Amino acid sequence: MALAFGAQTAVVLCSTPAFSSRVTICCQRRNSVVVTRERGKNDKLIKALRNHQIECLELPLIEHTPGPDLHRLALTLQERSFQWIVVTSPEAAAVFANEWKNAGCPKVKVAVVGDGTKQAFRDTVSQPNFEVGFVSSQATAKVLAEELPKPDGGQSLEVLYPASLKASDDLANGLSHRGFKVCRLNTYSTESVKVLPESDVQMALRASVVAFASPTAVKAWMELVAKTHDWNGAAACIGGTSAAAARKAGMEKIFYAHNPGIDGWVESVLEALKNVSAVAT
Repeated sequence: MALAFGAQTAVVLCSTPAFSSRVTICCQRRNSVVVTRERGKNDKLIKALRNHQIECLELPLIEHTPGPDLHRLALTLQERSFQWIVVTSPEAAAVFANEWKNAGCPKVKVAVVGDGTKQAFRDTVSQPNFEVGFVSSQATAKVLAEELPKPDGGQSLEVLYPASLKASDDLANGLSHRGFKVCRLNTYSTESVKVLPESDVQMALRASVVAFASPTAVKAWMELVAKTHDWNGAAACIGGTSAAAARKAGMEKIFYAHNPGIDGWVESVLEALKNVSAVAT
């Protein structure tokens, strides 16, 4: 069932319950949301939700670690030139910006998915030799692969893709299909946290909605909270990839925006809260 609101569209996915529930909706705080990115990286979502009088609990479920190719990134930038550097997340942007400086700030032209990733370069774009030359119309790797401009005839089609170790091959395959030569370097990884303080878990269980920005966060929530405590709230996902992970994990009430980004994510949270409230009444 698709639900329209403003310029965004949220989607609710329904699946067969994969676990029973002993925590009833009436025990939950209906206007509270758990945010699950790394600590300090939830600020934009928290601020946006506070504008709607929504209480947030920050419960970091992921952590970023160096990827196996991180040590190669600066050297690659020094030794080779690329028509495009393609960057698909704020974390990939932060890692790339740091290694670009370590490489001596060579001239680069970057293509990004959506304004969120572009904003991650806000302190870098003012420096010489750094240009954000393209922003995809939707914040997905698939759309970036379809829309990345090709240079005029005779120019290099080489693309550098500094990626998460867990990122799919959709972007690289899509670009290769169009004739680009893709050099992928797995510069970081997103891992689930291994343990949570029980006091934090108990507070999180009172929330009616959890906001997810990655399949890794979904996995951590299911393993550390939902399956062991029988939580039965709703998932508000930043995009379709996280929503698919939530559905696979057995969640029943899943909301996401077709165009990933903060605005769509906020609307997904609002729709999830509305749904939970309606079920409770």
